[in-house]
Amino acid sequence: MGTLGAVKSAPTFSKRVRLGWLASRLELGLLSTFCKNWWMLETQRSSPPAFFWLHIKKAGGQSIRAGLSPHYVETDRKTVRALKRVSPHERNDWINSYRQDFGRYDAHRMQFARDVAYQAEEFEAMFKFSFVRNPWDRAVSIWLHMGERKRSHSVTLGSSRKRFKDFLRTIPSLLETSRKFSREAWHAAPALPDLTDVDGQTLLVDFVGRLEHFQRDFDHVCRTIGFEPSVLPHKNRRRLNAAGPIQSPSHYFYDAESRRLVQEIYAGDIEFFEYRFDELEAERPVGQESSF
Repeated sequence: MGTLGAVKSAPTFSKRVRLGWLASRLELGLLSTFCKNWWMLETQRSSPPAFFWLHIKKAGGQSIRAGLSPHYVETDRKTVRALKRVSPHERNDWINSYRQDFGRYDAHRMQFARDVAYQAEEFEAMFKFSFVRNPWDRAVSIWLHMGERKRSHSVTLGSSRKRFKDFLRTIPSLLETSRKFSREAWHAAPALPDLTDVDGQTLLVDFVGRLEHFQRDFDHVCRTIGFEPSVLPHKNRRRLNAAGPIQSPSHYFYDAESRRLVQEIYAGDIEFFEYRFDELEAERPVGQESSF
């Protein structure tokens, strides 16, 4: 009588030994990963963060985040969660996410951190810092980030200036509404209200670095919080020596009217941090790179 199929022979003793060894190594690896992740989570839960960084958009944020890694912990930004549902080590990044609803603290995130997110002793113990940028330079970066960089590089400088000016005219209306879930308003918002107390003049951070002295000021932050200073990676860089005006230095995009518009929109930042437009012209020679 014929057989239905060949019957596989049982594994030999040596094969069983090798399979058992591989299984044990896999189990040990999984156990090691579990223990490591558990230890890190418990350490983060029990140890309050040594610093608080307020992210001002288009002021080197991606580079700062990378430079602070792994000490700065990013939250899950795909899911909107209430503050009480995030772990203590995620609070900083939660506050830096535009997807959150700050209610009456909209555009006043340092006040929110002090009054809502942290206990008074926690807030006082942390080294709090932020970075700002020349508003005339930042405005160009915001415009490019919001989609102009995707346009053809063959357009004339005149048409680029016109589109940039049209964009600046939309910012006041953006800022009149809540920033809740508004990527555009979040990026275009002035820095000073987010950094100060209700009087608009008392800083609630211990240090404000400047993008114009990025590495130097970041090294100061690292030394203050006890980290080894590291070379900041360049994120979101744009070339200045390309033929198209879209990638020209920031001051190329300005005429008298666009200079005035930025002066009006960011008057508080310009006055408080003592920025000037003419600083852009000495910013960097053509051929170098502008980041962020």
